[in-house]
Amino acid sequence: MTDPNDALGERLLGLDSPDPAIQQRHEAELHSQWETQLSGSRLVPFVAVGVAGLIACLVCGSLAFTEPATTPVAVRRLLALFACFGLSWTLLATWILTRGRGSFISQRTLAARMAFGFTLTTVMALSLVSLSLGREAAGMPILATGLALLILAAVLLTDVRIERAELTIREQILRVESRLIERIEASQRPAGKKEP
Repeated sequence: MTDPNDALGERLLGLDSPDPAIQQRHEAELHSQWETQLSGSRLVPFVAVGVAGLIACLVCGSLAFTEPATTPVAVRRLLALFACFGLSWTLLATWILTRGRGSFISQRTLAARMAFGFTLTTVMALSLVSLSLGREAAGMPILATGLALLILAAVLLTDVRIERAELTIREQILRVESRLIERIEASQRPAGKKEP
């Protein structure tokens, strides 16, 4: 599915200035807004997410394999699911850290979508497991916590979408400014002088 902002961006590309100097300034400004270099304090959250995901993967994975035979199969599957979630977070953090740079908004969007999807899956899986084991009362506090985290994940996803929309608006404003600069420079040239 194509993002409507991407389609609008493609249409606006036709309006870009043919002047290479103006295009280069435009691209440099866009690059500075969308791309960031990971350094210092920006590395810490990704390292923390990667380590936490690895710990969760190892703990839940080992529990899924080493629990006694009397442990219900649904609980083992739930632990294996949580191990996969932890591994996914570790892979995301590793991918971002190895690149060393990238679009902070795209990274936040991916992380927010993962958090929402994983939380929704967890709430549904916990509901099914507690119902299948006949322990609805014991599962209620966990489900309430899961629903609260689901609301938090939805808020984070909405915040990322708002930030992405703001950057798209800035990009469009930058395109208009580039066109205005070109028009102003063209109008200030002497009438007989042609562009090189």
